[in-house]
Amino acid sequence: NTTLFPQWVYPGVEDQYIYQDGDGYFHFLFHNMIPGIGGGHNEYFSGAHAASMDGYDWTFFGYSWDNNVTYDDGTYHIFKTTERPHLIFDKDGITPIALTNGAEQGDPNQ
Repeated sequence: NTTLFPQWVYPGVEDQYIYQDGDGYFHFLFHNMIPGIGGGHNEYFSGAHAASMDGYDWTFFGYSWDNNVTYDDGTYHIFKTTERPHLIFDKDGITPIALTNGAEQGDPNQ
């Protein structure tokens, strides 16, 4: 939002997921609805990432995932949105090994 990232004039952040890595950095994954990131206000670029050492000052790293899901058999599907990021961690409880999302059917350009 514009409080966390004051350089943004559009409050297009939702579905926040925050975790702390093994080096003490905080990571912020979220559903991106911000115009201009990834080439315009296109829901195809649904996921974004920021990180912080102290949990107060954040660095935005941009687009992190899209709506294209590739299955084990090589087929794929493009969802309208992929939202509500959630990480699955390795046995150590620190290392992320998978990302899960809620998804919505439809055209990502509408």
